[in-house]
Amino acid sequence: MNLSAKIKALRSMHGLSQGELANHLNVSRSTIENWEAGIPSPSIEEILVLSEFFNISTDQLLKDDQMFVDDTTKTSNENQSVSKGKIMFCTECGSKNAVENDFCVNCGYPFTRKMNTEHLFTESEYLQEIASRNTLLVQQQRLESERQALILQRRQAELQEAQLLIQAEQYKSMAKCPRCGSTSLSGNKKGYGIGKGVLGAVVAGPLGLMAGNIGARKVKITCMSCGHRFKK
Repeated sequence: MNLSAKIKALRSMHGLSQGELANHLNVSRSTIENWEAGIPSPSIEEILVLSEFFNISTDQLLKDDQMFVDDTTKTSNENQSVSKGKIMFCTECGSKNAVENDFCVNCGYPFTRKMNTEHLFTESEYLQEIASRNTLLVQQQRLESERQALILQRRQAELQEAQLLIQAEQYKSMAKCPRCGSTSLSGNKKGYGIGKGVLGAVVAGPLGLMAGNIGARKVKITCMSCGHRFKK
């Protein structure tokens, strides 16, 4: 089974139409049609996307597909045994080339005839190498995102702690019911507003509370929460 047939079979196996698969892969429907017809076949990057989407290795996708095996029978006898089924990539533009090429098929960049056969790849080996690098990059990005999230959480916790300390200090300065500690109080002496005293306490602490009491000797205060009455 060649690659185009495998794509069609995998799509059917997952119960997807050509349009649905196109939406998942962010390509056009006509692209899926062309892939399944083999005109043209997916690029290396697209094969990696298909491999990840269908959860299948690139080797399984490309196995038995002769379109991805370079026939290098035209190479010299010296290199034929090591270059068969191998490809190389142009260092100028990155295009894929057969090992026997003297010039890049895309940009015309000349290749040296001295080949280091240790660095030649088969198609599947190249795809595995790219997939491995991509996986490592994704892991590094995820770790960096988690580190930044921890830093943000720590800063938010510090800010919340500071806000709680400010609120605690404000509460200490406010007029409170001696029985239940509520700050919901009502004064019954004419000319005195408990709200004014409470506001003064919040803004300026005890001195503010004294400012709210100017002109009032003793004020009967009623707690609106528990009903306790006391003088202030």
